[in-house]
Amino acid sequence: MSNFINSLPDFAIYYFFPFISLVLLIPLVYLFRKLRFTKNPDHYDTDVLDTATQNSISAAYVILGFTLVLVMGTADSIDNNLVTEASRIESLDRLLFIEGSKQAEVVRKDLYLYTKSIVEDEWPLLVKGSGSNITNSYLLKLFDNIRTLKPADLKSAVLFNSITSRADEVALSRESRIMAAKNTLPPLFWNISFALLLGVLIISAMRLSKTTPLRAVAVTVQIMMLCLIYTSVMIIDQPYRGETRASPEIIIKTIKYLENNKTAH
Repeated sequence: MSNFINSLPDFAIYYFFPFISLVLLIPLVYLFRKLRFTKNPDHYDTDVLDTATQNSISAAYVILGFTLVLVMGTADSIDNNLVTEASRIESLDRLLFIEGSKQAEVVRKDLYLYTKSIVEDEWPLLVKGSGSNITNSYLLKLFDNIRTLKPADLKSAVLFNSITSRADEVALSRESRIMAAKNTLPPLFWNISFALLLGVLIISAMRLSKTTPLRAVAVTVQIMMLCLIYTSVMIIDQPYRGETRASPEIIIKTIKYLENNKTAH
């Protein structure tokens, strides 16, 4: 079910949950109209239902609204981390160019192959929250060849330290990217949220079993808005899936940068 939903375009997902909520709400209202204990509620009962409806919807708004802020913050941090990762790769390439030895050129080639593998081999796997063994092998080869650099004097030793430090930062950026792909809301949250929405539908249906058209429209609109927030959380919580997802464009630009530098130098 989850894979089916995530395979839909965003606009379809936004229509899907409000539609499902209406499909559930209408028969629930019809059912409660047929039940004896909801046919003729007294004034006290209607007050209780009004309070329960308002409280349940308000609670759902607060929980989902707070969660939406959290997942939006996570999505922003993913974009920022990608910019940082691209910047570190380009900086490492510049340091290797300054080093200037033949072995440094070998390391630059390894860096290019590693960066290219991020897009070609690893990016499709991020949707599953995992990295690529191929990309990891390129990174290990990069570190192995960095170790073969031989500083000849104090100046080159300082440069070597900068190269190793920047290579560590590149590796750290990769780990952060993979961890961010795994950092989604747990199934328990979705189970509780679904139960909360179902509870809102049941209470609202009880209130709508005997009500005015104006109140019916107001409650239905609130449920629709609640479903839209729920859908927004679901979409943004999958940063590497669907239409609204993180893009490898910044890494692709870095690949072009490395290609141009290799040609120029």
